[in-house]
Amino acid sequence: GIARRRYIEHGLIESLEFTNYYPTDVELAATIRLGADFLDMFEVRGMPRPIPGHSVSIETRKSELGTNVLFRSRPVHADRPGGAHTMLFLCDVAPERWEEITEANRLAGTPMPEIALHYKLHIAPRQTATLHLRAMPEPANEGRGATTETAAVPEDSFREQVGAARRVFTEWEQACTRISTDNYELNRILETSMLDLRSLM
Repeated sequence: GIARRRYIEHGLIESLEFTNYYPTDVELAATIRLGADFLDMFEVRGMPRPIPGHSVSIETRKSELGTNVLFRSRPVHADRPGGAHTMLFLCDVAPERWEEITEANRLAGTPMPEIALHYKLHIAPRQTATLHLRAMPEPANEGRGATTETAAVPEDSFREQVGAARRVFTEWEQACTRISTDNYELNRILETSMLDLRSLM
């Protein structure tokens, strides 16, 4: 069985659990594909970009704590406003191997490089193998010094981080101004807009 849990707090934090329910050991091959297209919220919702997007470079490095993958974007044209952006992925278990692949982005339609992390997991009966993944974006210019060697590793457990994130979100939501009308669709738009603001914080 496979269980996937994720939440957003200073980036995306995800837990993948592979559980063996058979009475014998299992060898499982799993592949995690990582990519970053650096599309903004309006592009994701279907609005076209008036100027070309970013080119993307990838840096992959093994460490004692697992594997770090850094995606760095740079403007296609030098006169385009905005600096480099970075997306750093941290995985706490090093893969057996990795490879770089390029496929067309489903939203932008342009080729984007990705990293495929290939794992071979040996799972005993009634046991679980867990992979933790953290994705941390950096805004323009702030990520210029980012490297896979300077990646911060969360000290708290996944459950502790989820609990802390839920508490912070609940406090933020309760402090927000609430507007309620007799129109269901308008209420949904207002609620979605509030969550959009939260995702930009």
